[in-house]
Amino acid sequence: MNLVLEAVPEAERRRLAPFLETVTLDLKDVMVEPGEPIRYVYFPDGAVASSIYAMRDGSTVETAVTGFEGIVGVHVWLRQSVAVTRTFVQVPGLCHRMRSDIFLAEVVDTKCPMNDRIGEYVSAYLSLTAITAACNRIHRIEER
Repeated sequence: MNLVLEAVPEAERRRLAPFLETVTLDLKDVMVEPGEPIRYVYFPDGAVASSIYAMRDGSTVETAVTGFEGIVGVHVWLRQSVAVTRTFVQVPGLCHRMRSDIFLAEVVDTKCPMNDRIGEYVSAYLSLTAITAACNRIHRIEER
């Protein structure tokens, strides 16, 4: 199970269950497209997603990898409707997803246990992004 969903009390999981759809995602399925509305918030449960930032010259860099420990589309929790990265499936598998508008209404706009768990996840995600950027700049690929 997705660790963020698993970390909330059982009553909270039951409350959110009607809004979660389980989907099987295939290799290279796009979850989030840069500059386009984020339609779903995904909780991977077997699938692994890769977020890529495209530079003006066409080169790309992987900025994040998200698996069962995290959330794809977490920008919605920050009340952002679009992302700057393209996120797609690197490892096919299951995901639980919730429409972004429902996520806003049932999680972001309410005082619920899920908000605390997502806050913890976002903090860890930002720390990992900073460490990844530093390592990409300072260390050779063999060291990373």
